[in-house]
Amino acid sequence: MLAASAPAVLALACLWSGPASAQAIAGERIRNVASITYTVDGETRTVDSNTVETRVDERLDVGVVAATASVGVGADTQQVLRFQIVNHGNGSESFALAAGNDGSLAVGIVGLAFDTDGDDVYDPAHDVVYSPGANDPILAPGASVTVFVICLDLAECDGRSNIDGRTDGDGGHGFGRTWRHL
Repeated sequence: MLAASAPAVLALACLWSGPASAQAIAGERIRNVASITYTVDGETRTVDSNTVETRVDERLDVGVVAATASVGVGADTQQVLRFQIVNHGNGSESFALAAGNDGSLAVGIVGLAFDTDGDDVYDPAHDVVYSPGANDPILAPGASVTVFVICLDLAECDGRSNIDGRTDGDGGHGFGRTWRHL
């Protein structure tokens, strides 16, 4: 204990496990220790606190961007719309996907496929067809996937088509965030 008459200089420093600006991964444990350094009668002393450990919660944050402008095609012609799904969260996520339209279009959705070869062009010989529950994309934090919406134009196919998705925050799906990009 410090005497009331003793000159004391106190400094408090928190020791962090990493830089504050870095995004911590969901489930990661962060340990913190406070340290106090003080001087009494010319003698410097340092005392550490107990260690506090905190687990990082998961942040669900998904971005969906339409990468295809509106297009018009002839009747009964196949058209492909391209979307990019990005995991902006801090944990790996599995995404259950569905495609549809806003109800004002006579567009038949044939299916979804992943841009397997990364060329941004749908090629049935290379790009994998999406099968719900069988090959739901699992994205690490910061990762993305390009998804093709393959539609049969009964009248027109344009940016009013949408892609819906669901993730639950633990790499599976069921409970969590549902999103739609129109």
